Amino acid sequence: MHGTTILASGNLDEYRLRDLMGCDAPIHGSGVGTRMNTSADAPYLDCAYKLVEYAGEPRRKRSEGKVTLSGRKQVFRSRDKGGRILEDRHAGASDA
Repeated sequence: MHGTTILASGNLDEYRLRDLMGCDAPIHGSGVGTRMNTSADAPYLDCAYKLVEYAGEPRRKRSEGKVTLSGRKQVFRSRDKGGRILEDRHAGASDA
């Protein structure tokens, strides 16, 4: 795919970037985050932050093929009579 720009991201640190560059990986740029700004001996959550609301108005990602629920979210948890978790349901914050 000549003419395509490739960006690498996700769990990258300086060592992985060095390895990618050393093997002539066809990448044009990189995005780094968690591994570059978190201490290696401290736990971290490997996730992405998504803006869902700004100035009281819901926002959504508009990427093709990546449908997201706009606005604030809430997790509704169902338990059995013994207290065991049966399921989590992800919905809008105002849903019941």
